[in-house]
Amino acid sequence: MELATSVFVPGAPFAQVVEIATRADRLGLGCVWIPDEGTHAHDPWVLFGAVAAATGGIALGLGPTNPYSRHPLITANALRGAAEHTGGRARICLAAGGTLALGPLGITADRPLARIHETITAIRAVAPGTEIWMAAKGPRMLDLAAREADGVMLAGFPTADLADVAAGLRAVRPDVRIGYRPQLAMDERSYRRQRVELAYALPDSPPALLDRLGLGPGYAERLRQAGPEAAADLVPADLVAAFSLVGTPGECAERLTELAAAVRLDQLIIPGLGTEPGHELAGILVKGAAA
Repeated sequence: MELATSVFVPGAPFAQVVEIATRADRLGLGCVWIPDEGTHAHDPWVLFGAVAAATGGIALGLGPTNPYSRHPLITANALRGAAEHTGGRARICLAAGGTLALGPLGITADRPLARIHETITAIRAVAPGTEIWMAAKGPRMLDLAAREADGVMLAGFPTADLADVAAGLRAVRPDVRIGYRPQLAMDERSYRRQRVELAYALPDSPPALLDRLGLGPGYAERLRQAGPEAAADLVPADLVAAFSLVGTPGECAERLTELAAAVRLDQLIIPGLGTEPGHELAGILVKGAAA
């Protein structure tokens, strides 16, 4: 299993985000993902170039990124240059795009399946051989990801659902790679962060999932209207427990190791590497992987 990290740190200075990526390289992680979250973080392609210059062998993933804020051919061409510049270390993860990335731009995600398919086609033509991942939640997007992408990145699911989601993907294509970005609450600060992340994620979740959680249609709209920071107070503890692993870094590492084995993960993204609990967690997992 490949250990990876994500460097989405809203509001952090540019140099600090690059340092998190270089820390991942020094720890021996296999990949660092640079998400495209619109105006809430540094431009991902600018950051990609800086991280590429500051790191050595670690793979560099751009994404999740969407097919709306940049034309698919522009993304494919940028990826071609990134692959050449990094000696083949570049990969990409595509997603339909959520409220965080598209909301400030006033963009509506129309025809997401077709747009994602067009982007994959463009990348295959312009940057052949580049590893393509997809982040997906809904059943049709998961089906497309299993059929068309090299790997599927899972995030924003209740942890109890992961095994079933993975089994569904492998039923479509047995050799599809599966990655997972967990939500972790290892101290008071990260617990609050999980509530904020859920306030962003739940309004973009499939209606069937919200119904199964007993959340009526008005709940997602209340989160949208309140804005993530204020809406975090509308996210109860039982939802945090359903979507997140709560505990010390050691406890979370043990649970993640169990999940990785049960789901047969190909990649595990360790969030929060810029914090002490995140760094401790990464160290435990790297040591365990080397044992």
